Amino acid sequence: MLRQFQGLKHISAINNTINQLVRVPIAFASTDKAAAGYLKFKSQYQTHLKAFREKMQSLERESSKKVEKAPIRPYSHPYQNEHNPINFSPVKTAELFFDFVGPEQV
Repeated sequence: MLRQFQGLKHISAINNTINQLVRVPIAFASTDKAAAGYLKFKSQYQTHLKAFREKMQSLERESSKKVEKAPIRPYSHPYQNEHNPINFSPVKTAELFFDFVGPEQV
C-alpha cells in the first residue's frame, strides 16, 4: 500500500512539472525571425493568390463564350423508322407480336 502512494507522488510530480512547462511560453526563435518568416510567407502567398485569380479569370472568359449549335441535323440511319426500328426493345417486340396475332377473339 505504501508503494502505491509513493508511485502517486511520482506521478503528481511529473504532472506538476508538465503544468509548469506548459504555462511558461517557449520562444524557439526571436520575434525578428518570426516576422521575417511571416513576411516571406505573405509575399509568396500573395504571388500564388494573384496567379490563381488570373487563372480563374481566364477560365471564366473561356467558359463565357456561347456554344453555337451545329448547322446540320445529327446523323440518322436510312432504315430507321417508327414502325421498324433498328434496335428493338421488349416493348416494340410485344407490340409487333400483338399486331401479328391480331385482336382478341370474342
